[in-house]
Order: sequence, then C-alpha cells, then structure tokens
Amino acid sequence: MPTNLASLNFFDNNFNIKFNNSYVILIDDQISFYEEIDFLINDAFSKNHNLVIFADSFSEEVINEVLAINYEQKNKIILINNPEYGLRKKEILKDLCVIFNTKINNLKSKDFSFGCIYEVNIDKDISVFNFIINPQITNYIRNLKKQVKKEYNSYELEFLNDRISKLKSIYGIIYVGGKTNLERREKKMRFDDALFALNASKHKICLGGGLTYFKISDALYENNFANKIYKNALKEPLKQILYNCNINYEKIIEFVKNNNYSVIYNVKNKTFESIDNSNVLDNKIVLEKALINATSIASLLLTSSHLVINEQNIKPNVNNFNDEI
Repeated sequence: MPTNLASLNFFDNNFNIKFNNSYVILIDDQISFYEEIDFLINDAFSKNHNLVIFADSFSEEVINEVLAINYEQKNKIILINNPEYGLRKKEILKDLCVIFNTKINNLKSKDFSFGCIYEVNIDKDISVFNFIINPQITNYIRNLKKQVKKEYNSYELEFLNDRISKLKSIYGIIYVGGKTNLERREKKMRFDDALFALNASKHKICLGGGLTYFKISDALYENNFANKIYKNALKEPLKQILYNCNINYEKIIEFVKNNNYSVIYNVKNKTFESIDNSNVLDNKIVLEKALINATSIASLLLTSSHLVINEQNIKPNVNNFNDEI
C-alpha cells in the first residue's frame, strides 16, 4: 500500500463494503430512471470494475434495479447521495473532481467521464476514500488556503477548513496480532483505548493525577452545603492515588500549593514536574463526564427512600456468642 495516502470522509450511509481501484462517476443531478445510468454501469462492468455513483438523490426504481444487479453480478455498484445543499454541494463535487481526476457530469450530456479511486471503505457510519496525494491535489489545497485568508465569515471559514482537513488528513493502519485469541483481544483493547484517548484529547486536556479536581476544590467557597460536599469529594482522587503509592499526601500537596499549582507530582517517576513539560494529563471531557456521572449517582442515592446493599459478612466471635447464650 502506498505510504502517501489521505482519507476523505464526506458521505454517511448504511453500506459495509470495500472496493479497490473502482470507477467513480460524479453526477450533478437527481437520477430518477435506471435507463439514465445503465450505459455507465455496462461500460464499467465490461472493463471489470466496480462502480461508485455520486448524485443528488436516487429514485426507488433506480435503487431496486441496482440491488438486483448487485445480487446477480460479481462487480458491484454503490449509490451515494451528496449530503450538502446549494453552493456547498458544488464545492464538495469540485473537491471530489480533483481527488478522482474526473469532471462533474450532467444527465443531459452523454459525454460522461469516469474517475478512479485507489480504495473505498464504506460502512454503516462513514465512507472513506483513500487516494494518493499528487501535485494537483497539493496545488488545490494551496488555493483553498488562500481562500481562507480572504474569508471573514465564520460559517464559511469552518467549511473551508473542514474541506482542507479532509483533503490533507493522513491515516495509518495498525495491525494487531498475538499468539492466542486472548492476547490479540487484550492488545486490540489497548490500541482502542489509545485511539479513543487521542480522539478525546481534541476536546482539550488538563492536569492529570487528580490535581485538576484538587485545584477546583481549593477554589470553592463553602457558602452552601453542596459546595462543602464537592470540596471534600474533589480532593479524594488525588489522596487515593498518593495513598495507593504509599506517598506522604500532606507534603506533596503543600509543595504543589506553595508553587501555585505550577508543578505536578509524577507517581511513576516519583518526581515533581513542571506542568508545561509533563505527561501526567487527563482529557477534559473525561473529567467532566466523571463529575457529571458521580453527581447523578449521588443525587439518585440521596432522593431514594430505600436502598438494597450487600452487607459485609463478618464472622461472629464464638466465645462472646456462647457467653450471651
């Protein structure tokens, strides 16, 4: 597989399929009748290629005909709607033209042009088109960046940056293996955790190790009963981490406070680190969700009239028991 690949995520759909070196046709119109595209399908199949068709929309007749063909033929057809509207629809098609090295076709004209895509991965969540970044695409991205500098509308700026990001985004494939099924599952879960953590980090990161909660607790005023509960509860994560590592809690907190929270204690290395150069981090969204969920559970317990708990099983003192008898 070429190393210089980019992933393009434009279209959501319900398919789950993978094509290599497929033909692509871009149509700036609604396809109402199968006869409007049958010659395109025959042409692609005669050259032993799968076909991806982009259009504004497809009628039920066209969808049913394509489903029948996919059931009978070795080569397959994928129909994908353009999700944008108005001028944005045109801009998306321009991006695709550069990627697929083709042009936008019109049903009124019989002069159709096929494009080609290196790899297509389509599942129930998203469609990914893998393509080789060439000088034409690089130059196109450069022109989009020039438009960004001239644009002041925040709505259009977001759309332009989103298009550039999709055209530039590089992806890698991680192969996870092991000698046993248990080892493979364990490694895969570790990679999944790392990828999810990386994705969550887009929502900003905070100091880890319970220090963020402790800093919030230190800033809270005990002006009501709820704040008193929060103030005590938010200190517990840091306390528990240091207690588990058999570290003197009071000395660590005193040193951190004296440095105005500019340092953090790394329990793995057992050293203090500057917050500007530390790997002890938490995702902001994780901290928020943990606090929201903990508050929700506490509220549920406080408003419940009855609780069922597992009482600790303590063996009675036999001697005292006999004395009581």
